Amino acid sequence: MGRFRQGFLSCNQKQKIESIRIKGQNIRQTARTVLLDHAYTTSYSSSSYKQPDLSNFIHEEVVDENNVNITSDDSWRNGRRVVELGVLADHLAACKQCGLPLSLQNCLNITTCGLAAVLKVLCVNQSCRNINAIPTGKQHNRIWDVNTKLATASIHTGLGERQVNGFLSTLHIPPVSHRMFDERQKEIGTVLEEIAEKSMKEWTEKEKSMTKE
Repeated sequence: MGRFRQGFLSCNQKQKIESIRIKGQNIRQTARTVLLDHAYTTSYSSSSYKQPDLSNFIHEEVVDENNVNITSDDSWRNGRRVVELGVLADHLAACKQCGLPLSLQNCLNITTCGLAAVLKVLCVNQSCRNINAIPTGKQHNRIWDVNTKLATASIHTGLGERQVNGFLSTLHIPPVSHRMFDERQKEIGTVLEEIAEKSMKEWTEKEKSMTKE
């Protein structure tokens, strides 16, 4: 630690202090004018936690692709989504009816399915005007892979539904519903139990063999 020097300041010292003061003012002014992506002040402490509003989210895991009762909605432009780029590119490559390429700019609406979603994209061909259902990821048995992966990650990291939704909200990704989260945890839980049972039997047999030796 340097010792405090009493007495008058030199011109160089005064200029240095003034430049630091001006620099600090500029930094504070810039911080006040930055446009935030979204509010980052949401608290998820046990005392002030508020359950995210899921009233506008789709709770069903399976989405009917033939549902074409669509009105234009720009909500798909807001926030962030988990997207498999290869799947999205393949489905936008051609309209299911006329075969012409589709553009994400012509998206009319989005249906949320946990972390996955279905985009309704209009074909601009005037003789077609087909509304195409474009998935944002792969499925297995009509279940979205990304939702199963989310349940696996939550078990692996020891996070519950509340912590997962807090994490997603901070990233500006729509939170998942209780129904979807619970169903996917049951799905992956059954698989993990089968793997654990198989592993236990294998190592039991190995231990018996080593004991005999």
